[in-house]
Amino acid sequence: MRPSVRIAKRALDIAISASGLVASAPVSGTIALLVYLDSGWPILYRQRRAGELIDSDGRDVRCVEFEMLKFRTMQPDAEKGTGAVLAAAGDSRVTRIGKFLRKTRLDELP
Repeated sequence: MRPSVRIAKRALDIAISASGLVASAPVSGTIALLVYLDSGWPILYRQRRAGELIDSDGRDVRCVEFEMLKFRTMQPDAEKGTGAVLAAAGDSRVTRIGKFLRKTRLDELP
């Protein structure tokens, strides 16, 4: 890809990302306030995920691990005694606002 095309693409990527951040800021701020009022700090939760990294040719695929931020939907230190455990239906560790966030997938907005 030519350098001028790459620079134009990068500029467009940044402009679209910035627009998305501005558009989602009121929703994210409201969710953050609701999480805080429902169950206090911390508001965000860091989760490790697995994904694929594909090179620019689309030929080389590697499995990579990355961290993502989510709005916290469980009580603080919910996994302190047990470690990571999948939540089941009716899990008592899920907060009131957390049930709504999970149902609507808004917990993954950050």
